[in-house]
Parts: sequence; structure tokens; C-alpha cells
Amino acid sequence: MARFDLYKAINDVVGIVAYGNIRQNTIKSYIEQDVPKLILSDMNRMQQILLNLLTNANKFSKEGKIKVFCKYKKEYS
Repeated sequence: MARFDLYKAINDVVGIVAYGNIRQNTIKSYIEQDVPKLILSDMNRMQQILLNLLTNANKFSKEGKIKVFCKYKKEYS
């Protein structure tokens, strides 16, 4: 685990999928303002999961929009 820029990590994956997009889908990310820019997590694993989700969404969408929403949920203990 390490601290990394979540916004950049998400946008990098969206960019990779958009670059390889041959199905004319529009792929965009929406990150709410209250989402912390830096987080402590496993960046590679998070990007791998997001890449798999977006690749599948792109594969099964003929011509449409694929949106990635990132929201912050506070948990209280």
C-alpha cells in the first residue's frame, strides 16, 4: 500500500480504455469535489479492477456512453 493521486489513477485508466476504443463509445470520469485527491491504498489493484470494468463495459456497449463516477462516503465508527 502507498499514497497515490486517485484522480490521476482514475483518469489514466479512462484514457487507456478511451485510446483503445474502437466501438465509438464515449468514456468519461466524474469525480466529486469532496473525494480526497491523495489516498492510501493499492493503486495497481484499484487500476486493474477499474480497467477490467471499463474494458467489459466497452466490449458490451455498441455505441453509447460509459461513465465512471467517484463519490466519497464517510464512515463513522
